[in-house]
Amino acid sequence: MAMSKRLAGAITAGVLIGGVAFGGIAIAVSNGNSPAANTQKADAQPSENDLVEAKETLAEETSAEEASEAQAQRTEAKKSPDAADDAKDDAAEGSEKAAGEKTEKKSEGNAAKKSDEPQSSAGTTLQSTSKPKAQRGATCDAAEGKSAVAAAQKKLDNARAAQNSHQAAVGAAQKSAQQTIKDEKLGTAGFFRWLGAQKNDADANRAYQLLTTGGYTDAKGKKHNFNNKTDQAGKFLAKTELNKPGDATTLKNLKATLRHIDRGNALRSSDEVFPGGGSLKINSLLMAGSQVQTNASHAHMGHRGHIVPAENLSWGSSDPFKGWYSKEKELYKKNKKAAFHDVGHYLNLTDRRYTVTGFAVVDKPGTTYRIAHGQVFDTKNYMNADRNAPSYTTGEYAALISAYENYLVSGKGKVAEAQKALNAAQADVAAAEKSLKAAKAAASKGC
Repeated sequence: MAMSKRLAGAITAGVLIGGVAFGGIAIAVSNGNSPAANTQKADAQPSENDLVEAKETLAEETSAEEASEAQAQRTEAKKSPDAADDAKDDAAEGSEKAAGEKTEKKSEGNAAKKSDEPQSSAGTTLQSTSKPKAQRGATCDAAEGKSAVAAAQKKLDNARAAQNSHQAAVGAAQKSAQQTIKDEKLGTAGFFRWLGAQKNDADANRAYQLLTTGGYTDAKGKKHNFNNKTDQAGKFLAKTELNKPGDATTLKNLKATLRHIDRGNALRSSDEVFPGGGSLKINSLLMAGSQVQTNASHAHMGHRGHIVPAENLSWGSSDPFKGWYSKEKELYKKNKKAAFHDVGHYLNLTDRRYTVTGFAVVDKPGTTYRIAHGQVFDTKNYMNADRNAPSYTTGEYAALISAYENYLVSGKGKVAEAQKALNAAQADVAAAEKSLKAAKAAASKGC
């Protein structure tokens, strides 16, 4: 019991071993390397020894008390035969438990004594590093929100948005360019498609259908299909080769027709034999029809007028009106009853019933006498032309052809321009990413 009081005194004194307080008293541990700590440690050493001895004594006294209780139980067991066995077992278990607790408490005391210095050192290290780490975290968190980083991030976001916009523009330009490229490959067929869309020209749409499908539906709803048309010269459509050099369907030869139409209109308007004939206007379906028919006859000196019957043809002359007009007019003046096949070109050209025309030029390899010219004639809604479709002067048609050529150039150019803008936007994104990286590095320096 004396040692129990001694232990109680040690606990009351608040002795701290390894940073753990006995008796509920916590004492902060300073760095064990300081002089004050060494002094305190030396002063505390006797108290620590007393504590260990007191704990050992307490354990012995407790064991003795438990042994006494076990003996009393054995005595009682003798008085009660029925409970003898149980009491004996309880007594034995109590003795073993007391002995085990004595050994365990002694071991705990020694372990606690040995671990005092390492625990103090670890606690000191944890306290010394936690504050700087927290300070560094706060510094880095603040750095991420600095204005330079925020500005760089905003610039990058804007650059990426611009890049996405230019990427969409490239896609749209490429889609548009696909139609442009297709139109260009089709020669005059591409022009007629474009004209039909630009001017809501129904006969231009029919011209496109004729050149690309071999047939069309006229204004009255009648279908015309020439794919299987053959004659003494062979398959009718076989000689039309869209946009092949020298073919009537090239833009070059389309433009060449305009001066010939002007020439014919001048002769028609000034003719004294058949006065009053006004200038013929251009109809797109008649232009396409003349192209197909003149192609079909470029190597065959004969009419193949399956689309437009009223037709003039010429081979080998740069000025077809020398034969069509000048020579035949003289024959007609000499003999007004001359056969139509002798003066028919002159009569077609000066016929006051005709209001619209189509013209074609062919100079591709194999053409008889190197070059062929063809002109067809019609009245509005008589044979082929649609009375509601637009008709054009040569000046208007020339302007439309020029606009179409600009469309071809600009359509392809828009892709290049859009791609150039996209390349610049991509470069801006790369530069913005680099700037953001540099800003973050500068803001987070030392973190």
